[in-house]
Formats: sequence, structure tokens, C-alpha cells
Amino acid sequence: MKVSIIVPVHNTEKYLRQCVGSLLSQTLDDIEVVLVENGSEDGSPAICSELSSEDPRVRYVTLEKGDLSTARNEGVRAAAGEYVGFVDSDDLVSPEMYGRMYEAAVRNGADAVNCNYVKIYNNGRPPKYQYCEDGTERVMTPAGMIALNMREEISQSACTLLVRKSIVSEIGFCPGVRFEDRRTTFLFYAASSSCVQINRSMYYYHQYRGGIVKKGRRNFRTNYDCADADRIRLAFIRDSGLFTPGEQVNLSSKSAESFLRKLNRMRREISCAEEREMLRGIMPGISLIPDGCRLSLKAKVIRHFVRRILAADR
Repeated sequence: MKVSIIVPVHNTEKYLRQCVGSLLSQTLDDIEVVLVENGSEDGSPAICSELSSEDPRVRYVTLEKGDLSTARNEGVRAAAGEYVGFVDSDDLVSPEMYGRMYEAAVRNGADAVNCNYVKIYNNGRPPKYQYCEDGTERVMTPAGMIALNMREEISQSACTLLVRKSIVSEIGFCPGVRFEDRRTTFLFYAASSSCVQINRSMYYYHQYRGGIVKKGRRNFRTNYDCADADRIRLAFIRDSGLFTPGEQVNLSSKSAESFLRKLNRMRREISCAEEREMLRGIMPGISLIPDGCRLSLKAKVIRHFVRRILAADR
């Protein structure tokens, strides 16, 4: 098996058949689709069963309960492919996506391939392209690919990746947190010998009105998970040994800005003593921000006050 596509499924009966249909229509023949159903309360389990009985390329794994990371990890364990990809069960992919990515991986001896995504709306709004669409393929070193990721010049989503299964199996996704891709995908590049980036949007991220991809109000835990992902990214930039001090300053800006703004949001959303302690526990992460890092005025003000709080604690 060349490619296994892992599809976590949770309450997506409205979109599941369309999603799997786009995967079974791939120009690459030697694929399998691994549906990981985790605790749905709608008709998704029945649809998973039907799809697996209709096409031998579809396999069906059941979890009694699990988040996105747990479902992905379980799908990887069940996968037979040399490479694995990830698709959310309410999205679609272009017919050539996995064929082109697999061919690029084989042709260049790459362990990880990234493509772009486009946001598709169901209310008549035109598609929103996020990145360059010239179709070029860039062979990258792991450090070069990580730099693109840290500067957010490419997607950080696992759904736009094709990665050698052995790498994903070793690293895995962190269960129980949001922003699992932000804290993980750069590690796949770091473990690769070579990478490829394709400047073409082949993943269709659907923005359904009222759909499950619509996020609720930001809350303390959501902002904490994002800040923690940023903290992990900042620590990697500093400690990996891949980047010079000047490169560390450049690559830290996006994560540092996000980290500081999430601290400020957490401060406004504290509702109990436990959350107050969580905020206090993550605040020392500002020490990972290198001097000279480019920050907005607001982020600089936040850093100033966090430093004062930490100094008073000492």
C-alpha cells in the first residue's frame, strides 16, 4: 500500500459520503481510507459501516471515545500505507492531491510533502486562497521547511501533509489538546531527511454555515492550548540547534506574538483558581522569546507587564 488516508469521524453524517467520495476518486490507485469513528451521536457509524462494505479500499475503526489526536493516532496504527495523510471528515480534496504528493515524495526521496489549502464557502462567497498558487514544487531541507512553517508561509495543518508512516508513528499527536497541528507538524519535518512543498491548493477546507468547523467562543482552555503550542515552538527554535541566533530571532516572531496575545486573553477569561495557576505556570515561557524579536506594540506591552509580574514573584 502506497498511501493510507486517516479520516477521524465525529458527528459528520451530512458530509461524510462526499468526503470519502473525493478520496476514492484519487488518481492514485494504491490507497486506503481508514475511517476512525469516535463517539458519534448521529448516523456517522452506520455510514462508516456502509462505506467499508461498499469499497474494499475503505477500512473502519471504532473508538468508544476520543479526541482528534487520539483518533489520528489510532488510524496511523491501523494504516498499511508507506505514507499517511489526514483529512477531516467534513472536507474534500482534489482528485490529484495524493497522486501528486506521492509522486513528489518518491521522485525526490522525501519523507514529508506539503501542499496548500483553499477555504470553500457554501453561501456564495468566493473561495479564499491562502498561499501562492503557481504550482511549483520546492525541494527543501528539514530546516528550510520548518522555517516556512514557523513564519506561517505554508499551512501548519496536518491535513495538507503526506508523511512517511514511520515518522508519524514515532512522533504522534498529543491527545487532549487543541492546536495539535501547530505543536506537531514541524516535528515531522525535523524527523525527515528531505521535504517537498507544492504551491497548489489541493485540500478544500469547507466553511459550512452552522457546520462543525465553526468554532465557538474562545475560552480560557482554548487560548491556553494555543499558548502552550507556541511555547513548544519557541523552545524548539531555540534548542534544536538548526538555526543561528539571527535566524532564531526571525523565526520566533509569529509564535512570540501569538503567545503573548494568548496570555492576555487568558488573563481576561480566568474564572477559577485553577486557571489562575495555569496562567502563572505558562507565563515563564516569555524567556523563550529572543531579544530583538519583532513584536507589535501591544505584544511588547504585554511582555513588559508579564516580566514585572514574574520579577515580583521572585
